Amino acid sequence: MALFGPKYSVIIPVLNETHERIMSCIDAIVKARSKVEVIVVDGGSENPPRIPKAKVILCESPKNQLEEGVRAARGDVVCTIHADTLVPVNYFDAIDSALKAGVDYGVCTLDYDVSGFGARVASFLANQLHAWFRFSWGDDAFFVRKNVLKEVDYANADVLVWNVYVSRKLAKKKYTFSKLDCHVVTSARRFQRVGFFRFARWVLVLSIPAFFGMKRSLMVQTYKKL
Repeated sequence: MALFGPKYSVIIPVLNETHERIMSCIDAIVKARSKVEVIVVDGGSENPPRIPKAKVILCESPKNQLEEGVRAARGDVVCTIHADTLVPVNYFDAIDSALKAGVDYGVCTLDYDVSGFGARVASFLANQLHAWFRFSWGDDAFFVRKNVLKEVDYANADVLVWNVYVSRKLAKKKYTFSKLDCHVVTSARRFQRVGFFRFARWVLVLSIPAFFGMKRSLMVQTYKKL
């Protein structure tokens, strides 16, 4: 544990995101625990964000957003949270308990911010894939011990697939994973834009090959087809 720095560093990658959405995400984080390092990494927005409550890093493109965030992080535990995801008040408490139990990395249980059959099925599918493959999609408030993260290649992975790529590396090295019974709420805007069946097909098409070693470049191409 860091003696003088924060225990947790939270990295929020953004690209042309609204100020209101970013602040809602940060407010939820600070409500869960006030003494955390919040790092907003912009991937080349037309109007880069100005966030008084966070350290802001500006990148020319999204490619190395999370890599730059990790490099700047001072905490012992790195969390990646998308700007359209809200964590509950017990988020850090749940991670504390997991770390004490020997967990190295993990995700939260994912809920969408809409109701209905499609949303329930989509969240069920995502959560089952988390458990089966020990994956993170990014919308699930991923966390990892920083010393463990340094043991795998986390560089040069596009922000679109960084979480999948890194969690696959961690799983292959047999680090201890946990899907926490701690629910985060994420925006269903992508799900609503493309429709449930296309979204579910995309999740399956990406997750299973990724588990068996899909190349990063192909992951990005597959993701962008959504």
